[in-house]
Amino acid sequence: MPENSDEASVGDNRGARRAPARFSAPAEFSFRPDDWPRWLTRYNRYRSAGRMDEEEGDRQVDALLYTMGEESENIFANLSLTMAQRVKYEDVTAAFTTYYAPRKNRTFERKRFHETTQESKTIEEYERELHAASKHCEFVDLTDQ
Repeated sequence: MPENSDEASVGDNRGARRAPARFSAPAEFSFRPDDWPRWLTRYNRYRSAGRMDEEEGDRQVDALLYTMGEESENIFANLSLTMAQRVKYEDVTAAFTTYYAPRKNRTFERKRFHETTQESKTIEEYERELHAASKHCEFVDLTDQ
């Protein structure tokens, strides 16, 4: 086996198993919302390559928070998660994704909704467009708008 191999041989050479290669963790997260999707994709690739996805949920969450950096502890402490959710990797990453989701400008979205015109659209097309636009307006009751 070459000295510079990325994998280490385990046991003798007859039917030797190979231990997984070691991968460097991604850099700490910048804590900028625009960077979250790309950083999480990179981290998930690292997690899969290193087989961390086979670990218990609490270990996966600990590895995520540690890799993200110190500031993640404060954010994690303030996320609205149950104790059961706090040890599930998927629930924790979903909560961080919600935390870093861009905030909609309700005033702008409502202005856009009210400026929507029918022009040459059929009634059905216009209604679908209004319904789609209303989803970003945070209307409480669509009948009064």
